[in-house]
Amino acid sequence: MKIQNLFSGLLIILLAWSCTGPKEKELLPGLELTLSADSSSVRIEHLPRFVIDQLTADSLSGADWHRLFAVYEEGNELRPVPGRYAIDSLAVAFIPDGGFKKGRTYLAECYIRNQPYNPREMATGRSGLFNAEVYRGFFDFL
Repeated sequence: MKIQNLFSGLLIILLAWSCTGPKEKELLPGLELTLSADSSSVRIEHLPRFVIDQLTADSLSGADWHRLFAVYEEGNELRPVPGRYAIDSLAVAFIPDGGFKKGRTYLAECYIRNQPYNPREMATGRSGLFNAEVYRGFFDFL
């Protein structure tokens, strides 16, 4: 009888543990790096609303922005192109100081984590907390 109670108890604990809620999903599957219609900026589009809200609430320095979203001129990939960042309700835009140069190619990189992390994943070592996704886009200005 005691073994049957132990088995039933373990079964209940196992079921409760496996039903702790919905599994986390990718949050940024449609993220895109695009050129604005007038070719004056590179944009990150299709960011979730909570990401836009968080970026709007934070006051990031230029170095902080470069850790999130950087644009490099081909041949000079060690230093990001200087410029400013703008946030609207749909996207984040990078506007280079002095504009993009004709005849040059630029590489835009966005470094993000593509899903949230829960304590259970972190405790088991399965979390991708330090594995940032890198989204890249190349833009030619002819």
